[in-house]
Amino acid sequence: MNLKKTIDELGNNAHLLARNDKWLQRQESSIQEKIDELNEELKSLKLAQEIKRALQQTNKVAIQHILKDDNDNIQDIVIRIIDLPDALSSMQNNNLLDKVNNKMHLLGWGDDGYDIINSAALR
Repeated sequence: MNLKKTIDELGNNAHLLARNDKWLQRQESSIQEKIDELNEELKSLKLAQEIKRALQQTNKVAIQHILKDDNDNIQDIVIRIIDLPDALSSMQNNNLLDKVNNKMHLLGWGDDGYDIINSAALR
């Protein structure tokens, strides 16, 4: 092994040579954990894209529905799959949160290529 060449490969990270083995091991474990988390997140993103393409082919959308208690406190957030015209007709603007949530959906559906205007007319 050519030690000089190996050290040169470290480049700006040559300072790691001054760290102790335990610290290097902890960093390696931490970085590996982050990589695993990112891989899991990437897998979920790809699956979501696949599902969204299937939904778009049938003019269906995923809508975020906010469940509230009697005091208007958020209890849970669920995702429902429904036809776009039904989603458009079910939108309520009871409060600021509903308005923001609905605007988020409309902007997203427009960005995804849904024909919102004609779909609203179907309902």
